[in-house]
Amino acid sequence: MKLILNVAASLYGLIGIASLVSFLLLISFGPRITRDMMGLRLLFWYCLPLLNATICLVVTYGLLTLRRWARIAVIGFNAFLLATITIGLIQSRLIETPSGPWTAAATAFVLVVGGFLIGVGLLCSTERVRQLMSN
Repeated sequence: MKLILNVAASLYGLIGIASLVSFLLLISFGPRITRDMMGLRLLFWYCLPLLNATICLVVTYGLLTLRRWARIAVIGFNAFLLATITIGLIQSRLIETPSGPWTAAATAFVLVVGGFLIGVGLLCSTERVRQLMSN
């Protein structure tokens, strides 16, 4: 069970590092932030990769050290990401007109990312993990 948690922690760590790299690239080569209204919206989009990197790296630390709060953080973060993906799918398929064709890459993304999020969330909900992460 601990090996599976370490693999999940490693994946969260890789996602966090990738988000941090994308944030640094956005800061280095992205549009400049100004003080007008457009600049404030841009600042919001700049902060999303940084927030994702921070959460992923904190979750990685918590899973590797088997902290009790990490289990709750994983379940909450995964639920948030699943809700975000679901809302994005609803937005793109039902609200936007015209919606583009559904591709195999979109199907693979939903299956892989959704499966990972649901799987890790269910793993953290089991009694063995709850007992293992009791400190």
